Amino acid sequence: MCSVRWCKVGDFEKQCDRTGWIYRIYTSAESASWRADEHLQRSFSNSRDGWKEDAFRYTHPYQLFALSKQMVTGLVQIAGERKIEIADPIYLYDKPVYRFRSNPELGFLESELFRYSRKQYPDETDHLSVYAAGSPDMEAKLTAQKIRRLVREKGYHYRDIAVICSDMGTYADHLERACTEYQIPVFMDYKKSILLNAFVEYVRSVLSMVEQDFSYESVFRFLRTGFTEFTRDEIDRLENYVVAVGLRGYKKWQAVWARKTNRTDEEELAVLNGLRVRFVEMTESLVFVLKQRKKTVRDICEAVYRFFVENQIQEKLKVMENCFAEKKELALAKEYAQIYRIVLELFDKFVELLGDEGISLKEYCELLDAGLEEAKVGVIPPGMDQVVIGDVQRTRLKSNLKALFFVGANDTLLPGNMGQGGLLTERDREWFQKEKQALSPGAKEKTYIQKFYLYMNLTKPEEFLHISYSKVSSDGKTLRPAYLVWDLKKLFPKLVVTEEEALLTTQRELTPGEGLEFVIRGVRDRYLGVDESWKELYTWYRQNEGQKVDRILDAGFFKKKPDALTGEEAAELYGEKKQFSVTRMERFSACAYAHFLTYGLHLSDRERYEFEAMDLGNIAHQSMERFARKAQEKRMPWPKLEEVQRDA
Repeated sequence: MCSVRWCKVGDFEKQCDRTGWIYRIYTSAESASWRADEHLQRSFSNSRDGWKEDAFRYTHPYQLFALSKQMVTGLVQIAGERKIEIADPIYLYDKPVYRFRSNPELGFLESELFRYSRKQYPDETDHLSVYAAGSPDMEAKLTAQKIRRLVREKGYHYRDIAVICSDMGTYADHLERACTEYQIPVFMDYKKSILLNAFVEYVRSVLSMVEQDFSYESVFRFLRTGFTEFTRDEIDRLENYVVAVGLRGYKKWQAVWARKTNRTDEEELAVLNGLRVRFVEMTESLVFVLKQRKKTVRDICEAVYRFFVENQIQEKLKVMENCFAEKKELALAKEYAQIYRIVLELFDKFVELLGDEGISLKEYCELLDAGLEEAKVGVIPPGMDQVVIGDVQRTRLKSNLKALFFVGANDTLLPGNMGQGGLLTERDREWFQKEKQALSPGAKEKTYIQKFYLYMNLTKPEEFLHISYSKVSSDGKTLRPAYLVWDLKKLFPKLVVTEEEALLTTQRELTPGEGLEFVIRGVRDRYLGVDESWKELYTWYRQNEGQKVDRILDAGFFKKKPDALTGEEAAELYGEKKQFSVTRMERFSACAYAHFLTYGLHLSDRERYEFEAMDLGNIAHQSMERFARKAQEKRMPWPKLEEVQRDA
């Protein structure tokens, strides 16, 4: 006989914290008696405070531990079908949980969060705090300040701290920038979209360029990806000429450019034709395949791959990877190490599924965009002592975590968009559930699943839990706190939401750069008065950064005195010309700076090939003039002209 011990969720501690039980199954080759109903109807009556949790009864998917109970009941049913004996369960209901033995606040949170038992914590909350920040950026800075203070005052390692976001898309950049500013090593635990990668833009732009028949926008979108071996100056010269003469279409790029502009002489035209030939030769083989009327998915994928090989794209990506590695940009180095393989694997899937299917270039571009939108690039953690930053559902935190920061506790992000809509309605899902047909989670199920993962994350830290939300979004919209904040205030009546703006300077963890901003703010708002903490901060910078303080004071008390150009300076700038046009005088009267740019620096707008209203007026006037001249030559008065004569 062999024995198998199975724990409900992960490791032993997780079992103690979540459901309070460990389940053992003993398998035997011999048939054994089994009574499933006895286990399914068994309840926990030996718990403290009268709390009961039936670990064997899965009633509906909206329970807090619905995922775990679904697994338990499924295993019990499988054991019954296969005549496997089920041993008596072992209950682990010691309260408080061992890791919360010296922290009753978080112990109470672990036992009562989302339980709706109407119990309340009577004391002050020293290990649980809620902050309201002005914006996601300020929220990220506040989090970085708190992390620095914990490391400095409590002696924490960075690996003892984690940050969980309700939405990584909203907070990832803010948190990464704030942690960089405060010199906090971080690991961003999320898969990054590859749509903004330069190589992906290179692939999309070259196909779009051919599909749009070499329009101005598509051509220079392709040239500016950085993989075309054209310098920035060469691209600028090409663009200025194309804009000036209005070049559109692949045939215009194949033909010799002979048209001159006001700023293009014979020598410049020869250089531009050389650049044109380089561009056409680089794309000729690819264009030949993509311009074919009948082509398959395989033909396009093979043509694009040959285009990569001809232009040595893989070698260029390797150079970029090494460059990022030398600059210690490890995340970007890992991204560029994976991106070529990801794109080729996508091409392989296209060929495998749709290889011989006929397809237009427009349809292929749409197919490629759909595939690239779903593709993600993973980043391997480059170090050990780092703060983990992730989201609610993806990130799995270690069990011995000391402090957790949860950012983005706003009603627009919790529960957020759970993929509402779809082919099946909620009524359809209920019908399938009654028929015992398994379906993927719907919008409601996803909401409760998120609540379960939220519970798992918030009950991880042993010592400190900080929750924050923003009052205003990045685009200026007013935000409200999520249901989580109200649930916590019900559990902890003495919990006070701290306003980030109300924090004193002494309550902040300032870097030299951040502290300098407070010094500048005090100098700027000196008429409103400054407090003692600002004076102490100013004194420190005066002693340690005296030159910077001097420059701040010079700027703060600077008064611009009006000064005029001397005759010699004006003559050198504008020349000795004594007569001025009415247009120039009007330009000076309207804006002296515009006059300076035009007549002093001799700047002008870029030449553009455009058909404006003035051009239409000129055509109309010239047409009338030619008509009148022709009628006069034939000595025919306008009123007597017949329609045939007018058309002639």
